[in-house]
Amino acid sequence: MLNFNFILSVGDWSHDGHNMCDDIHVKSNLCRVDLDKAYEAGSAKVGFNLCKDVCHEYEDSKISRLHYAMLLTAGITVRELDEYDVEDLTSEDEYAGLMLEPEQFADLYMQICKLGDSSLEYEIPEADYTNIIRIGGYGLYSSLYPN
Repeated sequence: MLNFNFILSVGDWSHDGHNMCDDIHVKSNLCRVDLDKAYEAGSAKVGFNLCKDVCHEYEDSKISRLHYAMLLTAGITVRELDEYDVEDLTSEDEYAGLMLEPEQFADLYMQICKLGDSSLEYEIPEADYTNIIRIGGYGLYSSLYPN
């Protein structure tokens, strides 16, 4: 059973830079502590830390060919690739790499966790924007940036 719910916050979650982030909802059978352990173990198996080595600098939106190859060697794939993505990976351009979407980054994170703990079961449900309860509070943010 997927008893634990998490939000994977991808991007500038601290809002100290470009202020853009996506929150990806994840359901899991592991608690946060066990998921953290699974990620560390999976990172060791892959040979790099996704969170620290990929898409971590401003305007750094690609995974390098080297990191991509390391994922493939570990049995991890980037889902929802299209023909342009494959072209980027085979380019001779020194800056070539695979541009990732936030959902792909979150999915890679979870696949690395699964590599670290094979008992992990998870799903990333589609966002359900029909159940958003909009409660107001628009003016709360204007006081953060006085004229």
